[in-house]
Amino acid sequence: MGFPAPTPSAAFSQPVGAPAREDVVAALRAIQTTANAIVHRDPVTGIVLPATDVDLFAPRGRLLAFYFSGHWCPPCRAFTPTLRDAYGALLGRSGASRAPLEIIYVSADRSEAEFTEYVAEMPWLALAYANEALRKAISDLFNVSAVPTLVVVDPADGSVVQVSVLLYTVTFYANHAHSLTRSP
Repeated sequence: MGFPAPTPSAAFSQPVGAPAREDVVAALRAIQTTANAIVHRDPVTGIVLPATDVDLFAPRGRLLAFYFSGHWCPPCRAFTPTLRDAYGALLGRSGASRAPLEIIYVSADRSEAEFTEYVAEMPWLALAYANEALRKAISDLFNVSAVPTLVVVDPADGSVVQVSVLLYTVTFYANHAHSLTRSP
């Protein structure tokens, strides 16, 4: 599964038509209830493991971002460190072990080896590479046609808060990541 890298003219485009809120909530419930759907990189061993204690609906006020990206994509490779730094800054500002914005990587990688290598650079969660049907369903839900794309949703009501193709907005997100969160 792969997505084309965005062209300069597509840099600020949004997918056509945001999904219905109930469809977003249903997709989050499907992710939540599918065994081994979410994985994370163990910070000590570097091994990608199932994330078993994830609650996509808690705490209230925390937003959820789907990061559609791929190891093979130069704009993605350029943006991932910036997003990682912004995520770290959010953790630092919140003083908590979880950021007020949880990120889930949705892979457009060409192989599981690429996925594993790329996830090693990410401190956030990921949809399991092995579950291609779920990755495709989430991509289709948000009409993702290019990477990198970041879709921020409020899991409480399924509303889409922000959708951006990230080729030219890297510095905006690095400098304004705090504005993507909501107070509880």
